[in-house]
Amino acid sequence: MRIFLFCCLLHHLGQAQGLNPVYVELKAKAEAAYKAKDYAKGVEYYKSLAFIAPNCEECKNRLEECKEKAQIPFSYKKYSIGEGLFSFPKNGKWGLVNSAGRVLLEPIFHDIGEFREGLTRVNKKGNNGFIDKGGKIVIPIEYGGAGDFSEGLAEVEKNGKWGFIDRTGKIIIPIEFDDTYPFSKGLAGVNKNDKWGFIDRMGKIIIPIEFDYAGNFSEGLAEVKKNGKHGFIDKTGKTIIPIEYDYTDIFSEDLTRVKQNEKYGFINKTGKIVIPIEYDYAESFSEGLANVKKNGKYVFVDKTGKIIIPIEYDDASPFSEGLAGVSKNGRYFHINKKGECVKDCP
Repeated sequence: MRIFLFCCLLHHLGQAQGLNPVYVELKAKAEAAYKAKDYAKGVEYYKSLAFIAPNCEECKNRLEECKEKAQIPFSYKKYSIGEGLFSFPKNGKWGLVNSAGRVLLEPIFHDIGEFREGLTRVNKKGNNGFIDKGGKIVIPIEYGGAGDFSEGLAEVEKNGKWGFIDRTGKIIIPIEFDDTYPFSKGLAGVNKNDKWGFIDRMGKIIIPIEFDYAGNFSEGLAEVKKNGKHGFIDKTGKTIIPIEYDYTDIFSEDLTRVKQNEKYGFINKTGKIVIPIEYDYAESFSEGLANVKKNGKYVFVDKTGKIIIPIEYDDASPFSEGLAGVSKNGRYFHINKKGECVKDCP
């Protein structure tokens, strides 16, 4: 009842809106919100104005405009770039809005990356720099290439060479490498003269630049390649798993698949073979099981190598959310971890 009487009072006062202090105050707040591009608040203020001043066409028009613009983050949610912010396109360029619909940056960039550690990469006419969450350019748009910030540093490229800068734009590691990886657990992969090694955050070479390939560290180990063979090293550069395999993969559920003499099997982090290297093909473990192929047929094994689902399939994919896609006799369907058909059954 009180709310109804208050609204009626506002409506009555709106008949003499020019002298109504409530109207004057609301209009000032509405215009301030509109000017600041805070369209969500604009909707609230202009909605009240439209009620107490039904003859104010400007109020109605601004209300509709704010409603439309306040929907920006919802319309472009698929362009979420992290930390509560969204990028949106217009005429081939990209801008920035917050979750309240306030435009922080009009579309002026050709690309906007994802926010990492409070900054995001932006591209304009082929050059890259970084902006903060308010849309302010904090690192000049002068690099030919740039990566996301990780552990306080970001990769940048000039004249075909790569190095690292900090969040102020200061060059911390000289721009002298042919290629780089982002920092992970204190180390970053770097390439010089087609060879890979690792440096620390001060630019000191920790693991010699001598490998044909090096992957990022994961669970304390990094995959490396030398003389056509693959193995794993630890963060000191010590070889943990001999560099003797034709193929290795990243560790998944404490095991990695390996290939040797055209056959696949699995090893653990000490290099011990836990599933014999005897399969024609194998996928990585997922949800405790791996699909392996032998004599043209697939079965599923556990981490000891025991066959859990013995039905032989013509094709199979890894388990995801309790189901795996398989095919047999030209029919594709889904099974559970008991091997029972639960979807699209033939």
